[in-house]
Amino acid sequence: MDDPLTFHASCAASIISLPVPSGGTTLATGGSPVLLPMPDGRIVHNAANSGSVRVNESGASTGTWKQYRPRLTTGLRQVPRRGR
Repeated sequence: MDDPLTFHASCAASIISLPVPSGGTTLATGGSPVLLPMPDGRIVHNAANSGSVRVNESGASTGTWKQYRPRLTTGLRQVPRRGR
């Protein structure tokens, strides 16, 4: 069974060899990678300092990872007097 949340432990190929669209760049390998399963079956990937997120619409870890660059690339802002 393909478990997209544990592919890093069972996949013989490294993360940089996962498929991306033609002309795309490989997935980021920075610290603290995050995989987020979405209710519709897609998987979202993010890694520290990547500046973008990757979405796998197939729901399988071996599916194609499409890159998206969020509009907010400078990080989160602290809201004054709210501690957030």
